[in-house]
Amino acid sequence: MKKLLLFLCVLAYADLYDTKDYAKAYPILKKECNKDNANSCYKLGKMNEFGLGTGISYSYAYKYYKKSCDLNNKEACGELGKMYYLGLGVEKNIKKANELLENACKNDVYSACDSYAYLQKTEYKVFKQDELLKACNGGIASSCVEIADKISPIQGIDLYLRACGLGDDLACQMAANWYITSQAVNNKIANFSDLSDKECRNNNYKACNSIANVYRNLNNIEKAKEYYDLACKLDDSNSCSSLAVIQEQSKEFELGIKNYKKACDLKDSYSCARLGFMYKEGLKDNDKTYIKENASKSKKYFKQACELGNTRVCE
Repeated sequence: MKKLLLFLCVLAYADLYDTKDYAKAYPILKKECNKDNANSCYKLGKMNEFGLGTGISYSYAYKYYKKSCDLNNKEACGELGKMYYLGLGVEKNIKKANELLENACKNDVYSACDSYAYLQKTEYKVFKQDELLKACNGGIASSCVEIADKISPIQGIDLYLRACGLGDDLACQMAANWYITSQAVNNKIANFSDLSDKECRNNNYKACNSIANVYRNLNNIEKAKEYYDLACKLDDSNSCSSLAVIQEQSKEFELGIKNYKKACDLKDSYSCARLGFMYKEGLKDNDKTYIKENASKSKKYFKQACELGNTRVCE
């Protein structure tokens, strides 16, 4: 019974961290780390590195990453390698950083593969394509782009698309440009869907938005709407706004108004301004009224847009 209660307590501590209730999680994780819980020490390292529930302290981040690494947490070893490489909380040591990052990468810590490849490139002028590919396949967008930039665009298109699906806007633009200018890569759109859709369905709103942007550039409006809608449901204001624009253009006014309002509530200045104009002028089509002129609502939305930085509608 005692073991069961302890297990349930550990789950509760993890929930506090995962739900970003860092202030409450910190003292509990500290107690668990003192009991040699490697995962708790790793999380304390993260919290001290980025100031989550505590002040930023690289020396404490190093301390907790090292303890977690010594307890065989490979992710912590990867983070420790970055600390040695950057000289954060510890004296810079390229050799030690290289060893830790290489070992963590071999143990499938994908962020460590990316960092190891970067260290090898900057310190030793060596291009580590295998490690970058491993990181790319593990979900690190920058590694996908690194390889794609190195090889020819036609060979690298799948990698740009993979990075795009992970939310890298520049990679999306590169992919879209090549679709538009080269028939040789147009048949790869199915590959893009397969690679990127999984990321989107795993609630990566950036991936959903990126996919939508590519389809929009390719003038596949129905697919763009599908992915903007998925991202909007994940509260991405940019996607809600983009979806609303498309819906307005295709005269789906009720849906467009709904998504402009959601985007405005999510602090998208363009959407607030657009609603301001709609209420100022009214919105009718084929004798159907979607929005009646309303000066007070117009003023309200213009004020919101102004406060969000859209100076064109400020009074």
